[in-house]
Amino acid sequence: AVVSTQSTDEDYNHEKDIQLSCEYAPDCVDSEGKGYQVGQGYPDNFNPQKICTCKEGGSFVCACPADNLICSGGSSRWTDEESCESKCVKDPGYCYSTGDPHYLTFDRKILTILS
Repeated sequence: AVVSTQSTDEDYNHEKDIQLSCEYAPDCVDSEGKGYQVGQGYPDNFNPQKICTCKEGGSFVCACPADNLICSGGSSRWTDEESCESKCVKDPGYCYSTGDPHYLTFDRKILTILS
């Protein structure tokens, strides 16, 4: 939304002696009354590791900022949402077996399960 105001300014327009200035109404307003445009943000009051960003519709979304951590094959990036610490964790593995009570595990151990 655009709010228009008029003010005199001799240096701006000598013929009309009037300057039209525009101020943008904020898209989001925080709990302290400070306005933000979409995409702007501030550190979260409860967890300063997180950034609260103004989104379309007038709401804030607080999240951990992106980092440059790159994980090698067989692992994925995991972020602790409390501390915003990221680390690489091994991807989960899955197995199944039918008809044979002997299993070879991912850590190369042999299990025999008789039921």
